[in-house]
Amino acid sequence: MFRGKKIEKSLKWIVGFITISFVLLGTSLSYSAEIDEIRAAISQRNAPWIAQENPISRLPPEERDKLLGVIPGDIPFEGEEVYSGEERMLLSLPESVDWRNNGGNYVSSVKNQGSCGSCWAFAVTGALESKAMISLGTPGKNLNLSEQIVLSCTGTGSCGGGYISDASTFLYSNGDGRESCYPYTGKNGNCENACSNRTIRPYRLTSSWAWVSTNVDSMKNAIANYGPIATTLAVYRDFYYYTEGVYRHTWGEFRGLHAVLVVGYNDVGGYFIVKNSWGTGWGEKGYFRISYDEVSAQRFGWGWCKDYYGNVYPCGAGTIYYPSDVLPVEVTLTSPNGGDLLESGGTFNITWNPPSYNPGDYDLWYSLNGGNTWKLIEQYVTGTEYLWNVPVLPNNKSKCLVGIVDYYNNYWMSEDISDARFSIEVVELTSPNGGEPVPSGGSWEITWTTNVPKNPVASVKLYYTMDNGLTWKTIPAPPDNTGSYLWSVPGVTKDKTKCKVKVILKDTKGNVVGSDVSASTFTITPNP
Repeated sequence: MFRGKKIEKSLKWIVGFITISFVLLGTSLSYSAEIDEIRAAISQRNAPWIAQENPISRLPPEERDKLLGVIPGDIPFEGEEVYSGEERMLLSLPESVDWRNNGGNYVSSVKNQGSCGSCWAFAVTGALESKAMISLGTPGKNLNLSEQIVLSCTGTGSCGGGYISDASTFLYSNGDGRESCYPYTGKNGNCENACSNRTIRPYRLTSSWAWVSTNVDSMKNAIANYGPIATTLAVYRDFYYYTEGVYRHTWGEFRGLHAVLVVGYNDVGGYFIVKNSWGTGWGEKGYFRISYDEVSAQRFGWGWCKDYYGNVYPCGAGTIYYPSDVLPVEVTLTSPNGGDLLESGGTFNITWNPPSYNPGDYDLWYSLNGGNTWKLIEQYVTGTEYLWNVPVLPNNKSKCLVGIVDYYNNYWMSEDISDARFSIEVVELTSPNGGEPVPSGGSWEITWTTNVPKNPVASVKLYYTMDNGLTWKTIPAPPDNTGSYLWSVPGVTKDKTKCKVKVILKDTKGNVVGSDVSASTFTITPNP
């Protein structure tokens, strides 16, 4: 009896396994047949791109189509002829532009919209990120703003689709916050889940956006003069398999409309450079190149409308550019910003550029060890400058930084630190300090200045080197810290070009109070 049940269970397991295997095999064969047809079409049409399986092409067809989230409109939009027709402007355009390498990188990293049709939110957020980095002069910052805020707070779009026009209006009227304010969930979400301070100082366009006329010249002009642009792509089945090269539609039926960010163009290759939102495992590390011909073929850069019967067709403009700037929303420290020489026990004017709107108050900090530890200078500072009483130090410090933290109504908003380290000096050697020709066998006045030391100076030690610091020799030092000493320069028979002088101040216990060395080498020359 039990043996029969075991046989029955075994048969069910085998049947189930065979069924699943046939489903998987059928899916694999389907994809294989699909990619074979695409490759054949590419070869037949001599299209300059490669089709391969990838994380997107392997998705079931219904899951792939969920990625396409641009909703067709009811009426066509008229685009602006961005310098189009003005021959002088057209001739002055560079033959290629890539905002990833245009005096720096002004394009944020590739993101992944997941199984949500939020491409419209990703395209305009990417455009705002680039515009902010261009406006504020911060290439390489990789600004990361929140697509989820655009998705959940505009009220005119969802994972089922949206409009790049309405989303751009939201970025002008309301602005966007950082990704940390409302991290991406891949779901519609609720605007109430965004951080409470997102409306205080959002990244926002200073004026509204505009449509770009649907032609290659206008699109190129908008990119070259204003930055990356958000546009619409008509997706056909072959596009899912794109891996590299310059895409041209070759095979398969229309699947839907997709929003992307155009970050550059290349006239020699005849293509636009486009950032997608399907992750770095698709295409050219998340990007694709698309032929200029796809614009004239009404598959790229166009707006799309829906007729009475629900049919969609290309109509009017489908590309948006941001002609206005993005105002600074963060505090920027301007001084000390690296290389400054501050006096121990002296004063120094710390300065910063405040945000352009809703400025707050600031906490100021300093570090003597390159940022490993910080000490408070002052809290609740307002304005754009603060006169700092530099601390009295036991010796010179060369790894100093100042930091500023920006608050608004007790909300943390932004922060900045010195771009590079500066020095706080107890003693500063002033001569010889580099570049001087010092005659051998004669005399040279060594001079130094002493700032306020933590402990009184009891003795001075002087040294010189002729091999850039590999070895040091003692110079008879003065009994007191007078700030100068007449040095009897040693004789040499040929130029010694790697010379330096060092001064060391010590207290009554023999502890070093401060020290300094010539900033660069000087030359001891033989007497004629």
